[in-house]
Amino acid sequence: MTNDIDKKEQEHLQDDIARKIIVQGGLCALIPCFITMGINLYAFHLLALGRIQHPITWMIGILMIQAVFSVLIFVCLYFIARDVARQSIRPLQESLARERQFTSYASHELRTPLAVIKGSLEVLVRKPRAQEEYERKIKENIGVVDNMNRMVDNMLMLTRADSPHFRLTPTDINIHELFSETISAYSNQIIRRGLHITMNVAPNELSLNADRNALGIIVGNLISNATKYCDDGGEIKLSAYRQDGHTLMAFSNTGRGIPTAECEKVFDKFYRSISTGHQQVKGFGLGLAVVRRFASLIGADVHFDSCPEGPTTVSIVFKD
Repeated sequence: MTNDIDKKEQEHLQDDIARKIIVQGGLCALIPCFITMGINLYAFHLLALGRIQHPITWMIGILMIQAVFSVLIFVCLYFIARDVARQSIRPLQESLARERQFTSYASHELRTPLAVIKGSLEVLVRKPRAQEEYERKIKENIGVVDNMNRMVDNMLMLTRADSPHFRLTPTDINIHELFSETISAYSNQIIRRGLHITMNVAPNELSLNADRNALGIIVGNLISNATKYCDDGGEIKLSAYRQDGHTLMAFSNTGRGIPTAECEKVFDKFYRSISTGHQQVKGFGLGLAVVRRFASLIGADVHFDSCPEGPTTVSIVFKD
């Protein structure tokens, strides 16, 4: 996916450079040309009227003026090319900065789960174990790898969203269908932990005009968070409705919440609540950062409400 993004950025960059050079260079070249043409027409007019006594001297003067204007055109084009080059380098520098940040975050955040996998495997090879313990450790490591994959996916989403050439394609989306499709993706986890999900979309055909990928990322991360932080046998509520001319979505889950003082911090990259019980939940603290970033791209506001006793509710307000 990153290669496709890089190619698109390069194509947009090449188009921008070509457009700027054509427009700015063309304007700078046309102005001296019009001035020189005017001087030539005026000179021919005077020559036709017999008012020029030394035509050769006039021609030499005109040629010198044209030479001066040619130098001016060259100088203007030089400065235009330099300016375009500087402007073109800036998005490349920003892209490189994003890649460096991504690499730094990834190397830092992947180090811990890799150490967990390494330690688990070292324990298994020290001495023979029962078959059940091998299977349990393998499943644990698969879970760690799955979390690492989700973290990398979320980081790639953030990197993509920060690209100046990221484009949205709004389309009408049925919210009830989107909720149902996303819940199906987490059905195994929901059944295994005995979670109860209620969905209330009013009216049932309520739709939203937005980029489907962006909205899918938002809903997917919020349902994923709700299932992770909900107690076993707990309840998750999804709702969508119209209010005051806006479309609202709410994702609520029972279980231990977090102090009000931490509510705004949950949108920071890699932030994990220090509240009791939350550190035991596997994750990297990227889900809500992704939600807020993509919500801002489609013109929506995100609100997080929680307290230590629970429940926790994340609301999205879509502005029409």
